[in-house]
Amino acid sequence: MQLSLDLSDVPAEDRLAVWRSAAEASFVPVEIVAGDDGLSSATLHSHDVGDVRVCDVRAGAGRVVRNRRLTGDSSEDYVIVAVQRSGSGRVVQDGRDAVLSPGDVVCYRTTRPYELLYGGPFWQSLVRIPRALLASPDAVLADATANPIPAGSGVGRLLVPLLSGLAEDAANFAGRPGEHELANAVVELFGAAVVERRAGRKNGPQNAREVLRARIRNFLENRLGDPDLSPRNVAAEHNISVRHLHKLFSEVGTTFGGALRDVRLRAAGRELHRPGAAHWTIEAVARRCGFADVSYFSRLFTRAYGVSPRQWRARTSDE
Repeated sequence: MQLSLDLSDVPAEDRLAVWRSAAEASFVPVEIVAGDDGLSSATLHSHDVGDVRVCDVRAGAGRVVRNRRLTGDSSEDYVIVAVQRSGSGRVVQDGRDAVLSPGDVVCYRTTRPYELLYGGPFWQSLVRIPRALLASPDAVLADATANPIPAGSGVGRLLVPLLSGLAEDAANFAGRPGEHELANAVVELFGAAVVERRAGRKNGPQNAREVLRARIRNFLENRLGDPDLSPRNVAAEHNISVRHLHKLFSEVGTTFGGALRDVRLRAAGRELHRPGAAHWTIEAVARRCGFADVSYFSRLFTRAYGVSPRQWRARTSDE
């Protein structure tokens, strides 16, 4: 998808409808209330780079709302990452209210209601990431939504210039060799930033357990097709007891088996979304990601994402 819009070329009475349509095409359906003259010179440039959608948005005062009615479509599961380039803004989700100044970066989920507020002219760079591409556990993402990611140090210091530069120059990357690798780098760097943010808020043993969980998930991600991914073998690889392994995941409301299924399902979602794997059968994708029974895989996938693997592949290929 490529979309470039300048509302200064649109009649005043049509601007709000055109802007809402562009927002829906670039992100997800939302309700928009524009402030006085907030859309007179608004611009939006949106490009698909690999599996992510990158947008550069400039507009005036207004309010964007995604309510419970609009979040009903389970297939619209994205994480939107926003970098405030100029002006100010607010992101309200899950009872949090993040106030953004230039240089701040924040994320929000499209499966839950949110509100975006802008008091005057602003400029944002945004990246829409399919949830299926992120290895980050739900607990980590839930902690990150509407919570600014520190941009002055750690991974955030790398993330902000990458997202900003990509949004400004997305047209030069879309459809070019290496675009999928670039998109994967964005996804991985954002995932590292939210894990680092969560771990940085904890002290001592809690921090160490968070880091160890992330290390184990990464290990599972790299060994998806290994038939020996048993609790005993994984625990031995990380020099911990099986009991400690199970406790690590029970602390975040899951089990080792649940975490492994989650990693495998997300990997399958990525593969089904990847053009280079378009010639693979659903069964081949399932086996590559560690599922021996394709029917069992299809049931799990449908329950997790609300659509079958075949529908997921068809939907993403049409975007």
